[in-house]
Amino acid sequence: MYTYTKPQLFFTAVMCLGMGSLMSGINIALRLGLTAAGLHAFLAGWLPTILVATTWNLVVAAPLTNLLIRQFATTPEHLIDQAKAVKIHQWAIIIIMCLSMSTWGLLTAGALPGIPVSALLFTWARSFTLAYVIRALVVRPAAAALSRRVFPGNNGTFRVCPVISTFLAPPILRWHSFDPFQIILAHWAPPSGRFR
Repeated sequence: MYTYTKPQLFFTAVMCLGMGSLMSGINIALRLGLTAAGLHAFLAGWLPTILVATTWNLVVAAPLTNLLIRQFATTPEHLIDQAKAVKIHQWAIIIIMCLSMSTWGLLTAGALPGIPVSALLFTWARSFTLAYVIRALVVRPAAAALSRRVFPGNNGTFRVCPVISTFLAPPILRWHSFDPFQIILAHWAPPSGRFR
């Protein structure tokens, strides 16, 4: 079962910030191009998108994921099978968040009421593919690294566990000790050692 401790809430907020920002920016760039109008649309919708994504994750996606874990990862002894729970959590969160947030993007762009079903399915498929890759290659490793820096005692909580199979994973996903914030925070960390 996934309950939200302070470190887990921080990790979730960083994931929502990263995924919401990148996915929103990419989808606006695909729709409007790298133009002033695209930048204006991104900046105007950025904060509401992040707030909706974080709230939706905590209020809808997490409880629904916990329900799926209770239903499909509970052993006959009424214990949680951790391996199944992790897989259900990873897949459920990305599917729920991707479909709901891409629908949110269509709704805020005013495209949802008149969009044909085929275009909606294409948008969902494109968004899921982008989200899957961006989460595995950029956002999850960065969120895990930042969370390990802010909460150094919880190193096991923020393991980088990409959903991509080992066969498909590029070598960088297997570098579990890779820390993209190491160089940045080494120069920025206060002398108290809080981030070390």
